[in-house]
Amino acid sequence: MYEIVSMVLKRADDAGINIGYALVYQCINCICNIYPSLSLIDSETTTISRFLSSESHNLKYIGITGLTYIVKIDPKYTLNYQSLVVDCLEDADDTLKIKTLDLLYRMTNKQNVEAIVEKLLSYLKEAPIESTVRKDLVIKINSLCEDYAPSKNWYVRTMNKLYEIGGDLITADLSNKFISSISEYERESEGEKFRDSTITIYLKILKKNNIIPDSMLQVIAWIMGEYGSSLPNEKKIIKIMNYLADTAYRPLEDELTRCYILTALTKLHATMNFMENPKIETVMHDYLFSKHIDVQQKALEYKALRENQARVTKDMLTKIPLNEA
Repeated sequence: MYEIVSMVLKRADDAGINIGYALVYQCINCICNIYPSLSLIDSETTTISRFLSSESHNLKYIGITGLTYIVKIDPKYTLNYQSLVVDCLEDADDTLKIKTLDLLYRMTNKQNVEAIVEKLLSYLKEAPIESTVRKDLVIKINSLCEDYAPSKNWYVRTMNKLYEIGGDLITADLSNKFISSISEYERESEGEKFRDSTITIYLKILKKNNIIPDSMLQVIAWIMGEYGSSLPNEKKIIKIMNYLADTAYRPLEDELTRCYILTALTKLHATMNFMENPKIETVMHDYLFSKHIDVQQKALEYKALRENQARVTKDMLTKIPLNEA
Protein backbone atom coordinates (compact mmCIF):
# COMPACT_ATOMS: atom_id res chain seq x y z
CA MET A 1 0.00 0.00 0.00
CA TYR A 2 2.82 2.43 0.91
CA GLU A 3 4.46 1.92 -2.50
CA ILE A 4 1.24 2.48 -4.43
CA VAL A 5 0.23 5.59 -2.45
CA SER A 6 3.76 7.00 -2.84
CA MET A 7 3.65 6.48 -6.62
CA VAL A 8 0.19 8.06 -6.98
CA LEU A 9 1.23 11.04 -4.81
CA LYS A 10 4.33 11.70 -6.91
CA ARG A 11 2.60 11.37 -10.29
CA ALA A 12 -0.43 13.44 -9.22
CA ASP A 13 1.77 16.16 -7.74
CA ASP A 14 3.81 16.38 -10.95
CA ALA A 15 0.66 16.75 -13.06
CA GLY A 16 0.09 20.37 -11.98
CA ILE A 17 -3.60 20.29 -12.89
CA ASN A 18 -6.79 20.31 -10.81
CA ILE A 19 -7.48 16.59 -11.12
CA GLY A 20 -3.90 16.00 -9.97
CA TYR A 21 -4.45 18.18 -6.91
CA ALA A 22 -7.65 16.25 -6.15
CA LEU A 23 -5.65 13.01 -6.21
CA VAL A 24 -2.96 14.55 -3.99
CA TYR A 25 -5.63 15.48 -1.46
CA GLN A 26 -6.95 11.92 -1.42
CA CYS A 27 -3.40 10.59 -1.00
CA ILE A 28 -2.89 12.92 1.97
CA ASN A 29 -6.15 11.70 3.46
CA CYS A 30 -5.13 8.09 2.93
CA ILE A 31 -1.61 8.52 4.39
CA CYS A 32 -3.07 10.01 7.56
CA ASN A 33 -5.60 7.22 8.03
CA ILE A 34 -3.37 4.16 7.57
CA TYR A 35 -0.63 2.96 9.89
CA PRO A 36 1.91 5.87 9.82
CA SER A 37 4.85 5.67 7.42
CA LEU A 38 7.58 8.24 8.11
CA SER A 39 8.73 8.35 4.50
CA LEU A 40 5.18 8.89 3.25
CA ILE A 41 4.54 11.63 5.83
CA ASP A 42 7.80 13.36 4.78
CA SER A 43 6.71 13.26 1.13
CA GLU A 44 3.28 14.51 2.12
CA THR A 45 4.58 17.47 4.14
CA THR A 46 6.91 18.47 1.26
CA THR A 47 3.91 18.60 -1.07
CA ILE A 48 1.85 20.47 1.53
CA SER A 49 4.55 23.13 1.96
CA ARG A 50 4.28 23.93 -1.76
CA PHE A 51 0.50 24.20 -1.45
CA LEU A 52 0.84 26.60 1.48
CA SER A 53 3.19 28.80 -0.57
CA SER A 54 0.78 28.89 -3.50
CA GLU A 55 -1.24 31.95 -4.49
CA SER A 56 -4.34 29.78 -4.90
CA HIS A 57 -6.85 29.83 -2.03
CA ASN A 58 -7.92 26.29 -2.89
CA LEU A 59 -4.38 24.90 -2.73
CA LYS A 60 -3.70 26.69 0.54
CA TYR A 61 -6.91 25.21 1.91
CA ILE A 62 -5.79 21.70 0.88
CA GLY A 63 -2.41 22.37 2.53
CA ILE A 64 -3.98 23.53 5.80
CA THR A 65 -6.40 20.58 5.77
CA GLY A 66 -3.52 18.18 5.17
CA LEU A 67 -1.51 19.57 8.08
CA THR A 68 -4.62 19.29 10.26
CA TYR A 69 -4.66 15.57 9.48
CA ILE A 70 -0.94 15.20 10.18
CA VAL A 71 -1.03 17.10 13.46
CA LYS A 72 -3.40 14.44 14.80
CA ILE A 73 -0.68 11.82 14.20
CA ASP A 74 2.09 13.88 15.80
CA PRO A 75 2.38 17.71 16.00
CA LYS A 76 6.17 17.54 15.55
CA TYR A 77 5.73 16.88 11.81
CA THR A 78 4.07 20.27 11.36
CA LEU A 79 6.34 22.53 13.40
CA ASN A 80 8.70 23.29 10.49
CA TYR A 81 5.79 24.83 8.61
CA GLN A 82 4.55 27.13 11.35
CA SER A 83 5.63 30.31 9.53
CA LEU A 84 3.84 29.21 6.34
CA VAL A 85 0.70 28.46 8.33
CA VAL A 86 0.83 31.88 10.02
CA ASP A 87 1.16 33.53 6.60
CA CYS A 88 -2.20 31.98 5.64
CA LEU A 89 -3.84 34.26 8.23
CA GLU A 90 -3.04 37.18 5.92
CA ASP A 91 -5.22 35.64 3.19
CA ALA A 92 -8.48 37.44 2.40
CA ASP A 93 -10.48 34.19 2.44
CA ASP A 94 -12.30 33.95 5.80
CA THR A 95 -12.88 30.20 5.48
CA LEU A 96 -9.14 29.66 5.06
CA LYS A 97 -8.43 31.90 8.06
CA ILE A 98 -10.77 29.93 10.32
CA LYS A 99 -9.21 26.64 9.19
CA THR A 100 -5.74 28.11 9.82
CA LEU A 101 -6.66 29.28 13.31
CA ASP A 102 -7.87 25.79 14.18
CA LEU A 103 -4.61 24.29 12.90
CA LEU A 104 -2.51 26.77 14.90
CA TYR A 105 -4.46 25.78 18.00
CA ARG A 106 -3.65 22.10 17.37
CA MET A 107 0.03 22.88 16.70
CA THR A 108 0.58 24.74 19.97
CA ASN A 109 3.13 23.58 22.55
CA LYS A 110 5.13 25.19 25.36
CA GLN A 111 7.75 26.50 22.92
CA ASN A 112 5.43 28.33 20.52
CA VAL A 113 2.44 29.15 22.72
CA GLU A 114 3.31 32.86 23.11
CA ALA A 115 3.56 33.50 19.37
CA ILE A 116 0.44 31.50 18.49
CA VAL A 117 -1.74 32.97 21.25
CA GLU A 118 -0.68 36.45 20.11
CA LYS A 119 -1.90 35.61 16.60
CA LEU A 120 -5.18 34.24 17.90
CA LEU A 121 -5.74 37.36 20.02
CA SER A 122 -5.02 39.60 17.02
CA TYR A 123 -7.62 37.79 14.95
CA LEU A 124 -10.12 37.92 17.82
CA LYS A 125 -9.63 41.68 18.02
CA GLU A 126 -10.20 42.15 14.28
CA ALA A 127 -13.14 39.72 13.93
CA PRO A 128 -16.59 41.36 13.61
CA ILE A 129 -18.61 41.35 16.84
CA GLU A 130 -21.31 39.21 15.23
CA SER A 131 -18.78 36.63 13.96
CA THR A 132 -19.52 33.12 15.22
CA VAL A 133 -15.81 32.29 15.31
CA ARG A 134 -15.19 34.66 18.24
CA LYS A 135 -16.73 32.37 20.85
CA ASP A 136 -14.67 29.42 19.63
CA LEU A 137 -11.52 31.55 19.72
CA VAL A 138 -12.14 32.64 23.30
CA ILE A 139 -12.46 29.00 24.39
CA LYS A 140 -9.32 27.98 22.45
CA ILE A 141 -7.18 30.84 23.82
CA ASN A 142 -8.31 30.14 27.37
CA SER A 143 -7.47 26.45 26.92
CA LEU A 144 -3.97 27.19 25.55
CA CYS A 145 -3.25 29.61 28.40
CA GLU A 146 -4.21 26.97 30.96
CA ASP A 147 -2.25 24.15 29.31
CA TYR A 148 0.94 25.81 28.07
CA ALA A 149 1.50 29.07 30.00
CA PRO A 150 5.30 29.60 30.20
CA SER A 151 4.94 31.63 33.42
CA LYS A 152 2.31 32.76 35.90
CA ASN A 153 2.64 36.43 35.00
CA TRP A 154 2.32 35.67 31.28
CA TYR A 155 -0.84 33.70 32.05
CA VAL A 156 -2.42 36.59 33.97
CA ARG A 157 -1.40 39.24 31.39
CA THR A 158 -2.67 37.16 28.48
CA MET A 159 -5.95 36.35 30.19
CA ASN A 160 -6.39 40.07 30.88
CA LYS A 161 -6.03 40.73 27.14
CA LEU A 162 -8.59 38.02 26.47
CA TYR A 163 -11.03 39.65 28.90
CA GLU A 164 -10.48 43.07 27.32
CA ILE A 165 -11.00 41.83 23.75
CA GLY A 166 -13.58 39.09 24.23
CA GLY A 167 -15.04 39.80 27.65
CA ASP A 168 -18.59 39.64 26.29
CA LEU A 169 -18.07 35.96 25.45
CA ILE A 170 -16.40 34.80 28.65
CA THR A 171 -18.71 32.54 30.63
CA ALA A 172 -18.93 32.11 34.39
CA ASP A 173 -17.18 28.74 34.02
CA LEU A 174 -14.15 30.32 32.32
CA SER A 175 -13.97 33.05 34.97
CA ASN A 176 -14.19 30.49 37.76
CA LYS A 177 -11.34 28.50 36.20
CA PHE A 178 -9.24 31.66 35.94
CA ILE A 179 -9.91 32.54 39.58
CA SER A 180 -9.12 28.96 40.59
CA SER A 181 -5.78 29.09 38.74
CA ILE A 182 -4.85 32.36 40.44
CA SER A 183 -5.71 30.80 43.82
CA GLU A 184 -3.41 27.86 43.07
CA TYR A 185 -0.56 30.15 42.01
CA GLU A 186 -1.01 32.21 45.18
CA ARG A 187 -0.62 29.10 47.36
CA GLU A 188 2.64 28.05 45.68
CA SER A 189 6.15 29.22 46.58
CA GLU A 190 6.66 32.93 45.91
CA GLY A 191 2.88 33.22 46.08
CA GLU A 192 3.14 36.51 47.94
CA LYS A 193 5.20 38.06 45.15
CA PHE A 194 2.72 36.80 42.55
CA ARG A 195 -0.22 38.10 44.59
CA ASP A 196 1.29 41.58 44.94
CA SER A 197 2.09 41.84 41.22
CA THR A 198 -1.43 40.66 40.31
CA ILE A 199 -3.04 43.25 42.59
CA THR A 200 -0.83 45.95 41.08
CA ILE A 201 -1.87 44.93 37.54
CA TYR A 202 -5.58 45.10 38.39
CA LEU A 203 -5.23 48.33 40.30
CA LYS A 204 -3.80 49.92 37.14
CA ILE A 205 -6.69 48.54 35.09
CA LEU A 206 -9.23 50.01 37.54
CA LYS A 207 -7.43 53.34 37.47
CA LYS A 208 -7.01 53.69 33.69
CA ASN A 209 -10.03 51.96 32.15
CA ASN A 210 -13.46 53.51 32.31
CA ILE A 211 -14.96 50.61 30.40
CA ILE A 212 -14.20 47.15 31.76
CA PRO A 213 -16.17 44.02 30.76
CA ASP A 214 -18.36 42.65 33.54
CA SER A 215 -16.56 39.31 33.43
CA MET A 216 -13.24 41.03 34.11
CA LEU A 217 -14.69 43.27 36.82
CA GLN A 218 -15.91 40.18 38.65
CA VAL A 219 -12.40 38.71 38.60
CA ILE A 220 -10.85 42.00 39.74
CA ALA A 221 -13.35 42.42 42.59
CA TRP A 222 -12.80 38.85 43.76
CA ILE A 223 -9.02 39.18 43.76
CA MET A 224 -9.06 42.55 45.51
CA GLY A 225 -11.49 41.31 48.15
CA GLU A 226 -9.62 38.06 48.72
CA TYR A 227 -6.02 39.30 48.71
CA GLY A 228 -6.10 43.10 48.96
CA SER A 229 -6.23 43.08 52.76
CA SER A 230 -2.90 41.20 52.92
CA LEU A 231 -1.02 44.21 51.54
CA PRO A 232 1.31 45.71 54.14
CA ASN A 233 0.71 49.21 52.78
CA GLU A 234 -2.48 50.59 54.36
CA LYS A 235 -2.62 53.49 51.92
CA LYS A 236 -2.72 51.05 49.01
CA ILE A 237 -5.65 49.19 50.58
CA ILE A 238 -7.52 52.48 50.96
CA LYS A 239 -6.74 53.32 47.32
CA ILE A 240 -8.17 49.95 46.22
CA MET A 241 -11.33 50.55 48.24
CA ASN A 242 -11.82 54.01 46.75
CA TYR A 243 -11.40 52.75 43.17
CA LEU A 244 -13.83 49.91 43.80
CA ALA A 245 -16.30 52.35 45.37
CA ASP A 246 -16.16 54.46 42.18
CA THR A 247 -16.62 51.32 40.07
CA ALA A 248 -19.76 50.41 42.01
CA TYR A 249 -21.63 53.27 40.28
CA ARG A 250 -20.69 52.25 36.75
CA PRO A 251 -23.43 51.03 34.40
CA LEU A 252 -23.12 47.24 34.31
CA GLU A 253 -24.64 44.54 32.13
CA ASP A 254 -25.10 42.15 35.06
CA GLU A 255 -26.05 43.22 38.59
CA LEU A 256 -24.14 40.17 39.85
CA THR A 257 -20.99 42.15 39.06
CA ARG A 258 -22.10 44.87 41.48
CA CYS A 259 -22.54 42.16 44.12
CA TYR A 260 -18.91 41.14 43.59
CA ILE A 261 -17.82 44.76 44.06
CA LEU A 262 -19.86 45.30 47.24
CA THR A 263 -18.59 42.01 48.69
CA ALA A 264 -14.98 43.04 48.01
CA LEU A 265 -15.59 46.42 49.65
CA THR A 266 -17.11 44.72 52.71
CA LYS A 267 -14.12 42.37 53.09
CA LEU A 268 -11.55 45.15 52.69
CA HIS A 269 -13.33 47.60 54.99
CA ALA A 270 -13.82 44.89 57.64
CA THR A 271 -10.07 44.21 57.75
CA MET A 272 -9.58 47.95 58.36
CA ASN A 273 -12.02 47.68 61.32
CA PHE A 274 -14.49 49.81 59.37
CA MET A 275 -12.36 52.92 59.78
CA GLU A 276 -14.14 56.05 58.62
CA ASN A 277 -14.46 56.19 54.83
CA PRO A 278 -17.31 58.42 53.58
CA LYS A 279 -17.05 57.12 50.02
CA ILE A 280 -17.69 53.49 50.95
CA GLU A 281 -20.36 54.41 53.46
CA THR A 282 -22.20 56.42 50.77
CA VAL A 283 -22.02 53.54 48.29
CA MET A 284 -23.41 51.05 50.80
CA HIS A 285 -26.16 53.43 51.93
CA ASP A 286 -27.24 54.07 48.35
CA TYR A 287 -27.50 50.37 47.53
CA LEU A 288 -29.57 49.63 50.62
CA PHE A 289 -32.44 50.81 48.44
CA SER A 290 -31.44 48.94 45.28
CA LYS A 291 -34.25 47.33 43.29
CA HIS A 292 -32.00 44.32 42.76
CA ILE A 293 -32.47 42.01 45.76
CA ASP A 294 -28.97 40.49 45.70
CA VAL A 295 -27.32 43.92 45.58
CA GLN A 296 -29.53 45.14 48.42
CA GLN A 297 -28.60 42.02 50.41
CA LYS A 298 -24.87 42.78 50.08
CA ALA A 299 -25.42 46.33 51.35
CA LEU A 300 -27.48 45.01 54.28
CA GLU A 301 -24.74 42.52 55.16
CA TYR A 302 -22.19 45.36 55.20
CA LYS A 303 -24.45 47.42 57.44
CA ALA A 304 -24.98 44.51 59.86
CA LEU A 305 -21.25 43.74 60.05
CA ARG A 306 -20.38 47.37 60.65
CA GLU A 307 -22.99 47.83 63.37
CA ASN A 308 -21.88 44.60 65.01
CA GLN A 309 -18.25 45.72 64.89
CA ALA A 310 -19.16 49.03 66.56
CA ARG A 311 -21.17 47.20 69.23
CA VAL A 312 -18.35 44.72 69.96
CA THR A 313 -15.82 47.55 70.22
CA LYS A 314 -18.09 49.45 72.58
CA ASP A 315 -18.64 46.36 74.75
CA MET A 316 -14.92 45.72 74.95
CA LEU A 317 -14.22 49.29 76.05
CA THR A 318 -16.91 49.19 78.77
CA LYS A 319 -15.45 45.97 80.18
CA ILE A 320 -11.91 47.39 80.45
CA PRO A 321 -11.21 48.87 83.92
CA LEU A 322 -10.95 52.67 83.88
CA ASN A 323 -7.32 52.72 84.98
CA GLU A 324 -6.36 50.30 82.12
CA ALA A 325 -8.41 52.25 79.59
